[in-house]
Amino acid sequence: MAALAAGALMMLAGAPTEAPAAPSRNSPENTRPAALRVRVSEPAVVIAGPAGYCVDLAASRQRDGEAFVLLGSCAAITQDARHREPAVRAVITASVSGLEAGYTIAQTLPSLERYFRSEEGRRILSRDGRAESIDVLETRTEGRVFYVRTRDLAQGAAAGGSAEYWRAFFDVDGHIVSASVLGTEAAPLSAQQGLSVLKSFVRKISRENRS
Repeated sequence: MAALAAGALMMLAGAPTEAPAAPSRNSPENTRPAALRVRVSEPAVVIAGPAGYCVDLAASRQRDGEAFVLLGSCAAITQDARHREPAVRAVITASVSGLEAGYTIAQTLPSLERYFRSEEGRRILSRDGRAESIDVLETRTEGRVFYVRTRDLAQGAAAGGSAEYWRAFFDVDGHIVSASVLGTEAAPLSAQQGLSVLKSFVRKISRENRS
């Protein structure tokens, strides 16, 4: 895989996937700002989650044309019971690359499974940068989206999140987007639940960015 491709995937796959500490119920002092959608990067990419999910603005960030967006239950983030809870509660994230001239996920789909099962690919996926910390459990390609399910055994990496989680890689208007879904130690997700939420997230982002 070209160095450009590896560099882009390193930024995206290495983005944080840890589950933040959930605010306690009925504690207004822990309320965090939230939004249904956010515009990041340039040209803009709109990130929005499935029904019941909001952007945690305090935990999201942008820098140098790249962005990391964290989403969770609207009710949990805002501490407002009037918000609808998602059908499946999880922590979901999106990382958006800067513009990568000459490289797209779509054009490299045939090689991504082999790449992510290689030592370099597993090192990029691992939260501690060590290939031996990551197990690639499953991959699949649907349309122009690549999905990978991993188990990350890096010591202390989960920080309240589950060790197993799904990621998707796809293109949006010249940007490479990596989306992830993970459960928490208190509320783990089955592989099927995680994949279902992730597919809904990918569809929502794709709809939000249609011209």
